[in-house]
Amino acid sequence: METSIQQFEEMKRAVRAARRISRRDPDDCQVVAAALALDCPIRTEDLDFFGCGVATWTTDTVGIFLDNETERDTLTPPTSSL
Repeated sequence: METSIQQFEEMKRAVRAARRISRRDPDDCQVVAAALALDCPIRTEDLDFFGCGVATWTTDTVGIFLDNETERDTLTPPTSSL
């Protein structure tokens, strides 16, 4: 069972989310509220989210990030000449 403090925090996040996105698309408020609650970015192709104050990732940028991570993992460290 949620405490009144948890409910209050959830309401604050919902209000903050509504302020950030509701003019563009009120249906997106829950997604922004969840991102704020979890402190995580949103993976989207929906331009309504851009500029809402939450980091966004497109499929392309996720792919670039993952490619760079894979490349970084396969690189061999330089050897010391000492």
